[in-house]
Amino acid sequence: MFNYEGPVHYDLTYYGGMLAGLNPWAASVLSYHVMAVDWRGGFKVSQGTDPTHAHWHSMGGVTATGHESCAQAYAGTVRDLSATTQKALAGDQSAEALALHMIQDSYASGHRFGYWPGGAPSPAHIAGDLKPSPSALAATAAYISDLKSKTVHSPAYYLYKPGSGCR
Repeated sequence: MFNYEGPVHYDLTYYGGMLAGLNPWAASVLSYHVMAVDWRGGFKVSQGTDPTHAHWHSMGGVTATGHESCAQAYAGTVRDLSATTQKALAGDQSAEALALHMIQDSYASGHRFGYWPGGAPSPAHIAGDLKPSPSALAATAAYISDLKSKTVHSPAYYLYKPGSGCR
């Protein structure tokens, strides 16, 4: 999926971390971990087409009967982000990085809970990954800040809100 390309994940996390009060070193370390989600467990795992791994990138995965709809991918990402946040609240830094990756990818126009068939992403997908949204930065900063204070909102608060066409 080449989600949000590495430098975009780095920048969103670094500047979001700084806005949330992290020191530059902590923001940089967290940024690298968020980028690394794209290669976690090897390319075939992190870029897997099953729902669990597709949700890491706020996308829909392949199911036994076809693939997840946008609404199913959104619901699955909300569920998975909730579980991941609970681990992050308990101090799991790997979970924090995964949660931020999910949040950031949800704003990329090539993601937004669309179906991930695997293989090479389209040029439009890549172009969308390279244009970070100010909303993605705001959501990143809010999540980091809320996690630090242990007062997180529901996962839907941080994720991109799909429109009425998401069924």
